[in-house]
Amino acid sequence: MRDYKWLRDYSDYLYLGMLFPSSIAVGTLMGYFIDNWFHTDPWGKLAGFIFGVIAGGYNFYKDYQKLVKKGK
Repeated sequence: MRDYKWLRDYSDYLYLGMLFPSSIAVGTLMGYFIDNWFHTDPWGKLAGFIFGVIAGGYNFYKDYQKLVKKGK
């Protein structure tokens, strides 16, 4: 049987590494659908990208602070 202890040890860091780019991707995708709905190309994608960067940065900072308090 394989030992996946390393995955358990580094799961918080893997989560932080995927948090920021996934937030940007979700924001941009939402902007894409808004552009298709209202025919406002490229403003919806731009607003979604900016929203994704802000939301991703905020969530990254908040979760990083939790990780520091946890002592990892």
